[in-house]
Amino acid sequence: NFDSMVAAAKKDGVSLQISSGYRSRAEQERLYAAYKNGTGNLAAKPGTSNHEKGQAIDFKNTSGAYDWLAKNAGRFGFK
Repeated sequence: NFDSMVAAAKKDGVSLQISSGYRSRAEQERLYAAYKNGTGNLAAKPGTSNHEKGQAIDFKNTSGAYDWLAKNAGRFGFK
């Protein structure tokens, strides 16, 4: 489904580029610690992140990506 979604976006002139996907527990702990001490972005508590479960993808904010995903991701089984 992911490859089909990327291809459909490309056909519509939108480039979907991954900025983050699966994270190990250690990586999630590092990101959460940085968030808690004010030096990082919002991050879920380790053990609760969909990234640790391999169920989340973050995309770069390329031109049109957010709007395209908001309108079309559901067609490919993504939220």
